[in-house]
Amino acid sequence: MKKKEIDVKYPVRSVISISKTKILAGTEGGGLMIFNPQTSTKRFLTQRNGLPNNSVLNIVKDNQGAFWGSTYNGIFTYNANSGKITSYHDADGLQSNQFNYNAALKLSTGEIVFGGIKGFNIIDTKISSQIHDFPKLVITSIKVNNKVYDQSHLTSFGIDKLKLPYDESMLNIDFAALEYSLPEKISYAYFLEGWDSQWHYVDNVRSANYSRITEGDYVLKIKSTNAEGIWSTKSISLPITILPPWYRTGLAYFIYFLAFCFIIYMVDKYQREREKLKYEVQLSQNLAKQEKELNEKKITFFTNISHEFRSPLTMIINPLKDIIYGTDQQIDPGAIEMVYSNSRRLLSLVDQLLLFRKTETETGKLKIGQIDIVELAKEVFSCFVHHAKTKKIDYSFSISEERLLVYVDREKIEMALFNLIANALKFTEKENGKVAVNLRCTDTEVIIKVIDNGEGVLDADKDKIFNLFYQSNNNIKNNRKGFGIGLYLVKQFVTQHHGAVSCLDNKNGGAIFEVKLPLGKKHFGDIEIREDLSDRTLFLEEALEDTVIQENVLQTINEPENGNDLIKDAKSILVVDDNAQIRNYLKRILTPKYHVTLAENAETALTIIKKVQPDLIISDVVMGEMNGVAFCKHIKSDEELKHIPVILLTGGTSEDVKLKGAEVGADDYITKPFDNEYLLARISGILTRRDSEQNYLLNSVTKKDASLKLSDEDKKLIERIVEVIDANLDVENFNVHDLAFHLGMSYSLVYKKIKKITGKSVSEFTRNVRLRKVATLLITTDLQISQAASIAGFGDIKYFRKHFQQFYNLNPSEFKKKYQNVKDNKYILNESFWKST
Repeated sequence: MKKKEIDVKYPVRSVISISKTKILAGTEGGGLMIFNPQTSTKRFLTQRNGLPNNSVLNIVKDNQGAFWGSTYNGIFTYNANSGKITSYHDADGLQSNQFNYNAALKLSTGEIVFGGIKGFNIIDTKISSQIHDFPKLVITSIKVNNKVYDQSHLTSFGIDKLKLPYDESMLNIDFAALEYSLPEKISYAYFLEGWDSQWHYVDNVRSANYSRITEGDYVLKIKSTNAEGIWSTKSISLPITILPPWYRTGLAYFIYFLAFCFIIYMVDKYQREREKLKYEVQLSQNLAKQEKELNEKKITFFTNISHEFRSPLTMIINPLKDIIYGTDQQIDPGAIEMVYSNSRRLLSLVDQLLLFRKTETETGKLKIGQIDIVELAKEVFSCFVHHAKTKKIDYSFSISEERLLVYVDREKIEMALFNLIANALKFTEKENGKVAVNLRCTDTEVIIKVIDNGEGVLDADKDKIFNLFYQSNNNIKNNRKGFGIGLYLVKQFVTQHHGAVSCLDNKNGGAIFEVKLPLGKKHFGDIEIREDLSDRTLFLEEALEDTVIQENVLQTINEPENGNDLIKDAKSILVVDDNAQIRNYLKRILTPKYHVTLAENAETALTIIKKVQPDLIISDVVMGEMNGVAFCKHIKSDEELKHIPVILLTGGTSEDVKLKGAEVGADDYITKPFDNEYLLARISGILTRRDSEQNYLLNSVTKKDASLKLSDEDKKLIERIVEVIDANLDVENFNVHDLAFHLGMSYSLVYKKIKKITGKSVSEFTRNVRLRKVATLLITTDLQISQAASIAGFGDIKYFRKHFQQFYNLNPSEFKKKYQNVKDNKYILNESFWKST
């Protein structure tokens, strides 16, 4: 048999089995527990169910099947079948209401004995108990705030309704059951509906007390038991209404509602007026911001235009100056072609500005005529063949039909196609790039596509690139030259033709600009259609002519110069500019005096510099990926290159640009158009100053009157080099490898350092140090010339005399005779000189 533990929560004083599914257990404090051992369920019968007390001390079953129990407040019987409970108290003849634990038994006669504090009772269970009726309940008294309520409302059966103000909510209600034989056996309970959560069982107490009841409607319910302790299923009710204060009445809430609505209205009105004012302020600020941005864009536009003007002007002014003031009797045809080409370039810029202005002031005015769009596209395409060839770009043209007549304004469509193709080539910088022009026709429209595999257009810029003066952030970052009007004009021209232009992504990288123009002429409405516009416009004629001229000019300029071969020991200059004409023109004016190397961008220039370090660099500021300022900064931050002077050329006059150049270490800043003589003078001055700095250490070997200064780092290095050479003067074959070994440096680094600081090779510098030693010995000692030369490491006396003569402009004998025993410190060297250098 399995054992089960049941948590009863109260002490169990008596247990008796009713059946296999029901066990009675008397608990002290929990009442009578009915337990089902099969399902382990339990329920409790308490005073609320009719028990005289919740402490059941003994349970005894009589011969009739009823169960008798004793408590601390009387005894009771429980009928297991009906669930009826009947209570008995001292008024029924018990020795007292309080009985003892473990003091109960059933006699052989069937009588039951219960022991209490005043003796025991023998109960004959055969005698049926008297069944009492339920007495009538009435309210006997009502007190409000401890004052008797007006009794006029009371009847013999109670009160109909109680209505009280909010400040009289302290209630004391007395009630009674009309049981005169055994009133002490009557128990009472009350419940205030709407306030209480459960009934209050108060035994024989006949009053109910409440305080601080809030306003509202309530119902007081009262019930009682009969003399046998059985609760009545009926109760009496007293409706109670607590009136609210005036400020919580319906009228008050209505007034509150009206006030709330008024406040909401005023707040909403205030918010709307505030939002309106805020909108007007924001609109004003936006307009001011837009106007400011437009002004800034205009300034940028005119700055870029001025830069575009300055480069051609440079190529016009200087060649003309050479022709007018030059000494050559024969005029250089290349110079004339250069002047003409750049004059046409200026004319083209002016035409674009005039066309832009015309578009702004004459919006909607079209000169419509029927033209062959295929022929027009081919002619515009031809304008860029040479340009694409020079950039090594795969440039192609494809059509679906050989001839296609459409009604358009020829000049405007020419300009639109010209700008689209120019943009595609401009942003396809890499070699082996591709630009394709594709033209095809549908039933309703002609579609022209300009496709490139260049940089492409960011999604954020696709809707903005057709705005006036707009410059993409990528263009600004990469210093792309542009005015911000080309695509704007394209959009305006195509829209005037009731067409559409859009920018799409090329799946192979780059961008696709697609122009759609409707066929026919109905969409032009009342616009006059002219039939005499099939010839080329002046703009296209000039563009085609410029292409031919540009090829000739570049071919003339790019002819190899042999002047450098006639110049021995000439300084080398690197010219970096993305404008081929400027680049080649600089080469022409510099070639008579210098070795000139050209680079079309900063990246190429850096590769050239690492191979052959130039004596000076001339760089344009506005270039592609890396501009001139960034290029100069790169040069000046490189330990091996920072000694190279850099001159920046720019078409701008902004002090901010000059300041940036100075901050990164540019040696000079020259504005286009520049004067040839001024440029040559600045180059000569910078190179002369650099030569003076390089000759400082060499001059200091035998004279102390040099005033130029070296950095502490260079001083320490030279001091160390001289110490090593001095220590090895007796080694005749001491060379650069031996010097590098003693210095703990590589051969190439030693060579570069000495070359950078002194401008001399290692062997030249070593020889000069040896000559300094000989000069010192001849002045301060009585040694013979051959002895002094031998001590300084010169084994060949003839070789020594030759180089001594070249270095001091005196032969050794003349030098010794002139300076021996002369105490002029200007010429006398002491060993401490090298320590103070």
